[in-house]
Amino acid sequence: MCIRDRVSTQSTGFLFGNPEMTTPEYTLYYWPIKARNSLIQYTASWAGIPLNWDRTADEDYSWKPWTPFGELPVITIKTPGVEKVEVLSQSLAIARYFAKIGGIFGDNAFEEARSDELIQAWDDVFVLVAKAHYSDNRKATMDSFFSETCPKKLKQFENLFRGETFFVDGKIRVGDLAVFSGLDVLVALQPNVLDETPKLKAFFEKLAAEPRIKAVRELQGVDNYFLRQ
Repeated sequence: MCIRDRVSTQSTGFLFGNPEMTTPEYTLYYWPIKARNSLIQYTASWAGIPLNWDRTADEDYSWKPWTPFGELPVITIKTPGVEKVEVLSQSLAIARYFAKIGGIFGDNAFEEARSDELIQAWDDVFVLVAKAHYSDNRKATMDSFFSETCPKKLKQFENLFRGETFFVDGKIRVGDLAVFSGLDVLVALQPNVLDETPKLKAFFEKLAAEPRIKAVRELQGVDNYFLRQ
């Protein structure tokens, strides 16, 4: 697996997947943090889809005029022989797109719906973490989230297990990756957060050891965005 990324617009390289695959070329635009980009990167890496990463600088807003909603993340899609460069925004839409072209969305309508269910449910948790992060009293709000709301949410997800994953055949799909991506954020904020949900903890630890996941988690110069206090 090739692991290089674009630190700025002045250098290029493949972040994940087979570097010999040139059709099409995908580039992710986002800051060097772990937030709305994570599920996109885990999905691309797991599916073996080459993905450039243009690490946007804090003071650089040159992307605003050409992005659909003036927000990040976005990806650009360059297809050889096609003049128009497609731009796709919204983190969950991008993750779903990579999951579909990478064959990890689901093998039938129900599995696709289950992936969607997990994606949406974890986005709800993501929003709660973001609200706590931006709270006027971050520490108190985070403490309340981790002591009251989070344990209930984790139990709900653990109840959805079908063996060692969320699907009866044990395959990893984008729904699993959405849960992992969310757990990754929570564990960074509170390392023992999974102690009361052993199935989730085993699931997280097993995926974290996978090379395709480690390729994303071990990227240098990427900071955890959310803070506990």
